Amino acid sequence: MFVNEYQNSFKMTNNLLLRLPKLIILALVVMLFTQSTSDPSFNDGELYQLNFEDNSTYTVNCYSVLSHGKWEVKNNCCTLTTSIINLPGVFGVDQNMDVPLNATFFGTGNLEAPDKVVIEYSIGASWQLVAEIIGGNIPTGHPTSGFRAENIPAGADIQFRLIFCTNEQSEKITLLSDNEDGHVHGQGLFVGSPFYRGSNVTYVPGQLPVSLVSFYGIAEKEKMNLFWETASESNNSHFELERSIDGEEFKIVTTIQGSGNSNSRIRYSTEDYEPIKGTSYYRLKQVDFDGKFAYSNLISLSSLVANNACNLIVKPNPCMGKCFIYLEDCDDQNGNEMTFSMYDALGNVVNTQTKTVEEGKSLFAVDLNSSMKPGVYIVRGSSNNKNINNKAIITN
Repeated sequence: MFVNEYQNSFKMTNNLLLRLPKLIILALVVMLFTQSTSDPSFNDGELYQLNFEDNSTYTVNCYSVLSHGKWEVKNNCCTLTTSIINLPGVFGVDQNMDVPLNATFFGTGNLEAPDKVVIEYSIGASWQLVAEIIGGNIPTGHPTSGFRAENIPAGADIQFRLIFCTNEQSEKITLLSDNEDGHVHGQGLFVGSPFYRGSNVTYVPGQLPVSLVSFYGIAEKEKMNLFWETASESNNSHFELERSIDGEEFKIVTTIQGSGNSNSRIRYSTEDYEPIKGTSYYRLKQVDFDGKFAYSNLISLSSLVANNACNLIVKPNPCMGKCFIYLEDCDDQNGNEMTFSMYDALGNVVNTQTKTVEEGKSLFAVDLNSSMKPGVYIVRGSSNNKNINNKAIITN
């Protein structure tokens, strides 16, 4: 969703803080910047942390060593499975996401195939591969490696599992826990807050990941120029520029390709070469690759062409055999029925038709019969609030 509100709300909060006593300020700061790490609806950087002292956070089927600080496997193939992690968002409503997992593990000994580390995830009955690291590619030391489960549905219940396999007593693979001695070391097994799919932008449920900085237009005599700028984009397929005569019913003017994923400012522009005479209302529809969409605010632009230039045109003129009667630039008659009549020199009606005006236009054809003598005829268009006339010259 377009995000314009954050800076305004922050400014309002800042002005309020300047007027409050210090103790109240301290309380507000705590409220503004403290969020529960146990509630996955908050993007606070962590949805899950492995704790070997809390067996509700994991299960293992075997081990060589399982202490409060590490899980170690040697000469065996063992699995550690996390508890169920509920992802933010609404399933089937919010867009899919990428879920990051960090794990601190390392190998010892002469590791080679078939020694391996396998990382998988499950959101149902089956397990899907995230990564497989074979033999000498298993890290040594105490590095923390980052992985992602990609394109995961919002609101899903997900589990991860690590499979450590070695086939020698002298070979082992160890997973460390962040609570080895009761202190935080930045290592262990963590599931972080998700990202918008294919990006590094933090996922916010219910919003499309486009931050719109500005949207405005400039009117010229024959066209409208539209401009907008985004501060960041993720999963952004395209924009649709829409126009309306009343600010309620909109039609697509054009489609502009989005930038997919971006963390820098991007400027866009397009033109409307068929603006409504008078006032046009415009809005942007931003669509992501999953089909989710959101609308920008409305802007209005006034045409530099007079809005009362309603024209009744006869083509060809003179006409022979058939006359075409055009109504153009009559936007103030949109939706109205207009009756078109042809009168001879004596004021007799020789042809009449009723048409509905749409987008300021209407068209009808008159087949000239043998009873219509060559001469000058008056063509009149009449509605409940407008009458316009033109001459039609009929020849043999």
